Amino acid sequence: MVDGMSRGRAGYGGPTGCELLPWLRLETFLIVPPRKNFSVYGPAHNTEQKTNIKCWHVLNSLGVAVTMQAHAWEDSMAKPKVLVTGAAGYVAAQLLPTFHERYDCTLIDVTTTDRDGHEVPGVQRQSLLVDDLDELRSLFAGCDAVVHLAFVRRTEDRHEQFDGEMDNIRMAYNVLRLSLEEDVRRVVVASSNHAADFYEHLLRSREMDMLPATNDIRPLSDNYYGWAKESYEHLGFVFATGTLGRKLENVHIRIGAPRSLDAATLEGDREGFPYRRNLGAYVSPRDLTQLMVKSIETENIDNEWGVPWQVFYGISDNTRSFWGLENARRVIGYAPEDDSEVTWAKDVYENLTTKGVIGRVGRVP
Repeated sequence: MVDGMSRGRAGYGGPTGCELLPWLRLETFLIVPPRKNFSVYGPAHNTEQKTNIKCWHVLNSLGVAVTMQAHAWEDSMAKPKVLVTGAAGYVAAQLLPTFHERYDCTLIDVTTTDRDGHEVPGVQRQSLLVDDLDELRSLFAGCDAVVHLAFVRRTEDRHEQFDGEMDNIRMAYNVLRLSLEEDVRRVVVASSNHAADFYEHLLRSREMDMLPATNDIRPLSDNYYGWAKESYEHLGFVFATGTLGRKLENVHIRIGAPRSLDAATLEGDREGFPYRRNLGAYVSPRDLTQLMVKSIETENIDNEWGVPWQVFYGISDNTRSFWGLENARRVIGYAPEDDSEVTWAKDVYENLTTKGVIGRVGRVP
């Protein structure tokens, strides 16, 4: 007799004991039926989904009796509740198809249309910049996780940029504080590669070869936008330490270049810098989605000091990458599937290889 139990609140679990059976936990002999659309990062995962379903039927055909209490069944099949801010934005558009399959989503933004003017279904119009946080409290109540994508766009005037970024920091604070007070387990924040873009000067001069997202190097930026993203990350650390009442788990994704690359618009200097940089920074929709989902669902995200706080670079497995993915691979099992060098192989050959431009960002050898 095998008794079923629930997954636990917002817990991913993942493959334990058997790589082909993500919901068969051998150490506790626990079997939970496979979720429909268990793997949703891309078409390549359909085989895994079919394998799980097949294994479930095989177990039954072998006479393995699987029973579970009614409430446990309901809990295991219930979708985690996730609040998404900035839900009408460009990044959200890449995430929401999968999010809707995996989660019970609440979507908010200051607009209900995307950048092309199309209505985004389900988005509620709501600003995070409010004087009374109680106005927002009901949105956070009962949530398992919050994905914070909202931000105030930059203006051309640098002094006005500072004011805008202060608003962004205030929004991040409001999200973290309400998540803490409303017992949200985890917050995933859209940070940016610009949080540490000062180091790109060193990467370009070859004084540095690779920039890791680890705690032994402080992120430094030379602009207000990056400074604000760095501030999000440090603010999140404060909430994760537990000094404010409990440890609020939070993950920050330093998103690279989540867009298609057009060599014609990235010709740049003789070193091909803009094009090579974007080849290294690229993140495909399915890789970004995988990174976000695993950041939400991975059970334990404690860092080396026992603080549930992580910073990951949001890039694909690019040949020309100059930011490290080692901590994302280790902590949440991030396994990117795409490489810009392969996706744009023809353009790379015509615009770089034939001109003798090789390698990552940096001076041409």
